[in-house]
Amino acid sequence: LVAFHERLRSSPDYPGDNVVRTSDVVFSLIMRVTEGPKCRLFNMVPPEETGRPDAFISHAWGRPFAEMVRNLKSHYLYGHDKEAGRVCVWLDIVAVNQHEGQEQMDDLKQLAAAVHDARSVLVSMDPEASPFSRIWCLYEISLASSGGDEQQHTT
Repeated sequence: LVAFHERLRSSPDYPGDNVVRTSDVVFSLIMRVTEGPKCRLFNMVPPEETGRPDAFISHAWGRPFAEMVRNLKSHYLYGHDKEAGRVCVWLDIVAVNQHEGQEQMDDLKQLAAAVHDARSVLVSMDPEASPFSRIWCLYEISLASSGGDEQQHTT
């Protein structure tokens, strides 16, 4: 994810971290890259870069993409899990097919399993606490709260 963000930032027409929202990344980049095969971005990730998710990430698409990346870097590099080493996360924009159709519907039906399979659930917060005003985020948080006792929940 960090490398993906760095590649995005190196583009000559990148307008800046505070301008590019997660929804912009989905509609302007991910959907274009996956247009031919109409697949999940995850299907294009080399297998050696995948694994069981250490965390399910809940975030608001209307917030800057860089903000979520910074939050995750802060959590894993400087915060709670600073000794984590290699980290795999479940992120909807990568794991769910963004093209409308049966595969997208199937992916969304597996959301509860994705939340419960992750070792923890992280909510990417911002000063406005946007995830608490987004129905998808509230749904994900609700799924997490009904998960097993061994799962960690962090904001």
